Amino acid sequence: MSTYLVYGDESKDIRDEVKKIDNTIEVVTVDKFLQDETLTSSDHVIISTNTDEMKKILQKAHNDDFSVAILALKNQNTLRATFEIPAKLEDALKVSLESSPKPLDLLYANDEIILWGAVIGDAPPLTYKNASYEQNSFKERYTLLIEAFKKLKSLKQTKIKLTTAKEQEINTAASGIVIIEHDNHTCASSLVQDALSLSDSKLSALLVSPTSIVDYLRYLYVSLFKNSKNKSLPNSVGFIKSESLYIESSPPLEVTIDGKEGGETPIKFEVKQQAVRLSASEEFWAKSKDGT
Repeated sequence: MSTYLVYGDESKDIRDEVKKIDNTIEVVTVDKFLQDETLTSSDHVIISTNTDEMKKILQKAHNDDFSVAILALKNQNTLRATFEIPAKLEDALKVSLESSPKPLDLLYANDEIILWGAVIGDAPPLTYKNASYEQNSFKERYTLLIEAFKKLKSLKQTKIKLTTAKEQEINTAASGIVIIEHDNHTCASSLVQDALSLSDSKLSALLVSPTSIVDYLRYLYVSLFKNSKNKSLPNSVGFIKSESLYIESSPPLEVTIDGKEGGETPIKFEVKQQAVRLSASEEFWAKSKDGT
């Protein structure tokens, strides 16, 4: 078996550190690696790149069936939180090398892999990183509450049609939709944490549709201050789980994928089951509700 570290321009420092820790790992640039046709299912690839390059490598892993692991760059905080990657490089590399690869579903928007989530329209504060529910985080949560409330005037209800994998059609109105596949440490995943799984072949969609200022305030409070004892969703939030979801709207709504522009509706989201084999920390796999 060959083990590769695939690196981009932003991760040359990590490449040098990895070589100091373990000089048996083959290091290769993204461009050269993507052209490599000699990979086999027994090869293992550690990815240290920007997210666009990472998605290309994950797609290659899906096609060629080699296992992967992820080393987050210093500024990839959302990626690190989503995949529970240790902050110290030595610890993250140890996980990459010693953890047994397990099958992982991948979420797609049309043909693009989604690493942590997508947003259609506007859905504050579901896209915000959720604060811990410690007493010393109250100020942070209160600040997020005010920030989200200021967006009330700009929220508009849009006619939306959703078609599930079973061809069920849902016609509704919403200001925004958040699409996730597993816990990405946002307010959205906090609201439906018990329903998320790493390998159930289903995505989760949360639809935001407040009908009044009081309704919106209640929704904000539950989203930002919800604790583990509060299991119910606020009335302003609809929830759908499905293997795929085709979303149309009138007028078209902007789509954001992993924090970047991703076109506009109509758009199709789908999950490919057990698409890659991932070496990750025990904390990451603990998110699964089905024992994977």
